[in-house]
Amino acid sequence: MRNIVLLFFLIASYACNGQDFHWPVRVEVAIPKPIFLQLKQYVEQKEGYNVVPEQFTHLPVYNVLKPAQKTFTDGIYYYTCSVHDSGRLFINNKGGVTVLRNTSTKDILEDFQAYIKANKLSEHTQVEYLAAISAFLRFTQEQGE
Repeated sequence: MRNIVLLFFLIASYACNGQDFHWPVRVEVAIPKPIFLQLKQYVEQKEGYNVVPEQFTHLPVYNVLKPAQKTFTDGIYYYTCSVHDSGRLFINNKGGVTVLRNTSTKDILEDFQAYIKANKLSEHTQVEYLAAISAFLRFTQEQGE
């Protein structure tokens, strides 16, 4: 019986790691300090969290399109403030960060539409980013159910 319980916990923990947007620390991307400061400012101003640098010097950031790539380049990324937070998507373009609002599907798509109007992206890149946004929206819907 004890072996069956142990097997259950092993399988359950493996299944949890396989879910989208629950990436382990080993695939986390190290972000430059200017990017961290932009995200910190967003969290403080838009989210209403009081971020104290001595206590909050790190945000887990993940590359959505290429999870194994740990080099921070232009692309779409995901960060989360805590294990209970569904996270936020942001786009890095030459060191400029655009955070997509996570209040509704409409808001995320409006933010993305405004972004692609203001920035020149190839059709291929637009489709890749849209696919990442779609996967994120499916994840947040599953978390809400």
